[in-house]
Amino acid sequence: MPDLNELYSDQETLAQIKEAFYQNKHFPNIKLGEFFDDPYLLSDKLQLLDFKHERDPLHHNYHKAVLPSDLVARLQIQLVPLLRTFNLTSLKEAFVYRLTHKSYSMLTDEDETPNKKTMDVLLDVSDEWDEGFGGDIVYVKSDDEPLEVEPSPNTAIFVEKEAGTKSFIKYCNHYSKEYERYVVVLTFRVNE
Repeated sequence: MPDLNELYSDQETLAQIKEAFYQNKHFPNIKLGEFFDDPYLLSDKLQLLDFKHERDPLHHNYHKAVLPSDLVARLQIQLVPLLRTFNLTSLKEAFVYRLTHKSYSMLTDEDETPNKKTMDVLLDVSDEWDEGFGGDIVYVKSDDEPLEVEPSPNTAIFVEKEAGTKSFIKYCNHYSKEYERYVVVLTFRVNE
């Protein structure tokens, strides 16, 4: 398991992260780069998971795996300083996408965030994924501009989701034919 970059345990840095996060008023979010000291340790573990090809042509096409509980526990321990910073409580779900050529998902009413505020923590541990390949994760509120999370290796993206927020994955185009993108998705409840 890779170690979290020391920078993200520093109290002054955490205060700056929280302030920057809430400056994005319409869609609180922040992207933290160089997140792990060695992201390939996690990437190697993810590649060994049992990915299921999930396909419904009218809704989605991607590979998805449930994160094993021991890996989830180790990730949560690594994330403790940031979880405290954002008042995140219990973990609702933990899975990983493997995005490849022709992966996508579309907006449906089923994908809507329930009444409680939650936060997605997206850990992108892909080593070679260009933003021109597609595969962006897009968050949408009914009354706001969408938030587009572009792929970037070794990053953690924190996105606050209010009731009614939906998300989808932009189509991974022909440029992504020989590549894979691994994105860990951890969804936490926010203690208000």
